[in-house]
Order: sequence, then C-alpha cells, then structure tokens
Amino acid sequence: MNRQALATAIGIRDAAQAVFDACTASHQKAITLCVKLSNAIADTEAVASNRLADAASDLAAQLKGNAPAVIETSMAASDNTAELKNALTVATEAKASLAAEVAAAQAILDAENEAVKQATFAVLREEGDKVAAEIMALHERLSAKLDKLRGLEIAAYIYTVGVKRPDFLSSNAIVAMNPPAEKQYLPGQDPAHVERDHWRSLQAKLMTDASAAL
Repeated sequence: MNRQALATAIGIRDAAQAVFDACTASHQKAITLCVKLSNAIADTEAVASNRLADAASDLAAQLKGNAPAVIETSMAASDNTAELKNALTVATEAKASLAAEVAAAQAILDAENEAVKQATFAVLREEGDKVAAEIMALHERLSAKLDKLRGLEIAAYIYTVGVKRPDFLSSNAIVAMNPPAEKQYLPGQDPAHVERDHWRSLQAKLMTDASAAL
C-alpha cells in the first residue's frame, strides 16, 4: 500500500518536474532573446549615430541632390532601432511572465518532492515493521527455548538427594539463560552504522523507484 502511494507520488512529482523544465527552458530562451535584442539595438544605434555624424560633416561638402540619400539611410537605421526596441519590450514582458511561471512551477515541484520524501519515509517504516515482526517471532521462539531450560533447571530440585544436586544444566546452558551483555564496538565498527547507510541508500533510491529494496 505504501509503495503504491509512493509510486503515485513519484508520477505526480515527475510530471511537475517536466512542467518546471519546460518553463525554465522557455524562460532561458526569453533571456537569450532579450540579450540578443539589446546587443542588436546597441549595434544599430552605434551605426546610426556614425552615419548621422558622417552626414552632418559631409553635408556641406556634398551636392544638394545627394544629401537626402544620406539622411534617408540614417532614418532607415533609426526606424530599425525602433522596431528592435518594440521587440525588446515584448520579449522583456514575456521574460517577466515566464519568470513568474518558473517560480510557480518551482513551488509546485518542491511540494511534490516533499510529498515523495514523506512517502519514502512511510515505506521505510513499513520495512522496519517487517524486521520488527521477524524479531518478535524470534523472541517468541527464544522464550519457548528458555522455558525449556528453566524447566530443566527446576527439575534438578526434584532429583535432589541429600546435599548433592544433579547438574542438568551445563555452563553453556546457564550462559544461554542469561541475557547477553550489550556488545561494545570500536569507533566506526558498529554494524548498526553500516545498516544506517544501507537504509539511507534505500531512501535515496525510493525517491525515483518505488520498487527499490535493500
């Protein structure tokens, strides 16, 4: 059940990722277009400025019939600059709109990523419960075995004659009846730390694959 919910969350997250990628790509294209238009405007204005300067300096030296041609060329360059500026205005507005879309898509993607993460935690808890169930079953079996040894220990009193009591329990049996002391490990050698890394690795895999296992 938890893995099915995780698979659903991953599907929704991946769809959000696709939308975010598309918005980001469009936004980047708008940024590139704005840069190109700005450069084109700068180049066009520089050319127009140079042409006007040349026209002004040569105007007195040119024949009267040729002067309008120089000015007309300069005016054409100015018209082209106006068109570029209009295009830049449109591109800038589009860039701002796309930036807002990217931000909205990012917020949705972040939320879906968090949903996937929480779903992976549910799967880890479920896997932990499976291990716990195995341990509880082992405890039950161990308890039954301990009862057998304790019964044998009690039986020794039944067969006691005088002072001597029969030794039904060996030293190993006596040790087995007592809970073992907690193991001590050198730094970095605790097997639980290795298992911790395995669980972390599983969680990372579950972020993209609901069927991942240890």
